[in-house]
Amino acid sequence: MNLKIYLALMPLLITACGGNDDAGKTTPMSSLPVNSALVSVSQVVGVGKIEPENEITSLAASTGGVVKEIYKNDGDSVKKDEPVVRLDDELELIRASQLRSQFNAQKSQLDIEKLNLQDAEARLANKGRL
Repeated sequence: MNLKIYLALMPLLITACGGNDDAGKTTPMSSLPVNSALVSVSQVVGVGKIEPENEITSLAASTGGVVKEIYKNDGDSVKKDEPVVRLDDELELIRASQLRSQFNAQKSQLDIEKLNLQDAEARLANKGRL
């Protein structure tokens, strides 16, 4: 009789002591479902890939930056010289303004130097007449 009880309890005991391999593991945050209505996204960072349909095409931006507007979606066709995205150009506009200011300052300095040279030549000419 005891043997029958032991034989009946052995599978239960083995199953109870077996444990679960997933017990100590946590689920990564990226695989959890997210309700988009409750999450506000302020910035998305990622790398994109554009694949040509027929032949290899050279495609590049002269500078990197933050995408401000997206003009094309997945599966849209793109013609030559047609923009795909627009980058935020605020920093480039500031740099251009600074360079314009530096150019104007150097041009003004050159004009001052020319006037000083003309004045010095005029003084030398006046001394020679005396």
